[in-house]
Amino acid sequence: MENKETIILNGSTWSKKELLKFETIYLGKYNGAEFPTNKIVNYDRVFSPFHFSLARHFPDGVTNEDCDNPYLPEDEDCYYVSLVTKDERYGLIDSYGNVIIPPIYQVLHCANETWMPYFVAKKEDGAFIFDVLRKKVISDIYDDIKVVAQHHPASKSTDGYFKSYKNGKCGLVHETGKQILPPIFDDCFGLCWAGKESCNPEYRFAIVTNNDKKGLYNELGNEVLPIKYDSMRFVHPDSFNAKNIRVRGKIGDEKEIDLIEYESAEKGLFGNKRNRKNSFFSDRPTFGRYAGSYAQDEMGYSDDDIDTIFDGDPSAYWNID
Repeated sequence: MENKETIILNGSTWSKKELLKFETIYLGKYNGAEFPTNKIVNYDRVFSPFHFSLARHFPDGVTNEDCDNPYLPEDEDCYYVSLVTKDERYGLIDSYGNVIIPPIYQVLHCANETWMPYFVAKKEDGAFIFDVLRKKVISDIYDDIKVVAQHHPASKSTDGYFKSYKNGKCGLVHETGKQILPPIFDDCFGLCWAGKESCNPEYRFAIVTNNDKKGLYNELGNEVLPIKYDSMRFVHPDSFNAKNIRVRGKIGDEKEIDLIEYESAEKGLFGNKRNRKNSFFSDRPTFGRYAGSYAQDEMGYSDDDIDTIFDGDPSAYWNID
């Protein structure tokens, strides 16, 4: 249990009595703001603040129709909020000391690595996603919400997708509160997509399981492959450029085969009986050969530029001074 006479600010312990000698205190090294000391002394710990651009999230200005937060400033560019704890429970306050989320949650964390105002909150009676700027719950209430990593090799973030649980079943929910897949599966693994269609929900896929069998669904909630496979996995032929993805799987003791291959926005999805003449295997993208070269990484040439300059010779770039 925390010492009620002290408070931890960004890892440093302060006497509350000494802290109150100041009217405000600056929290955060790179994205900080001044917080009123007479407000923050009510908590056991205050963490480094998050900041959200009001112009980005409200390009046409804040309206009462889509926002329940009366504390948003009218003359500031950013809105600052900090996680706080009280009696080992988490909450959220803004830089004016207003309570945005009361400190009653066992778990409270930002939903993504980007500066999006969505937080996952959990306690005994359920879990949900909360929009900090609009001060409202934006998802259904689930039994639990957990991070699910997606399979795009160029990204290390969760990209805002979460496993949602209800009555022992699993689905997918986005950080914006949108339900991607209803919680009707035993488990979900997602999401994987190809570069040219990264924003097209038809070509963003998740592997789902029921009764130890696997299938494939897209972000629209449509079945792409039935739940009948004993194994299924995503394959990226080129870890530097995910323009091509394959889904491989098998039934029983059969040999693992390509179930689906997605190549580009023009070629679309190919079944197992595809024409290999037009497939990835006979037309490997040049980026795979030039990835990591000085020309590619430092000089900013496109793949086609490099092929023209070096006449298609992947060893030529090593001779650049």
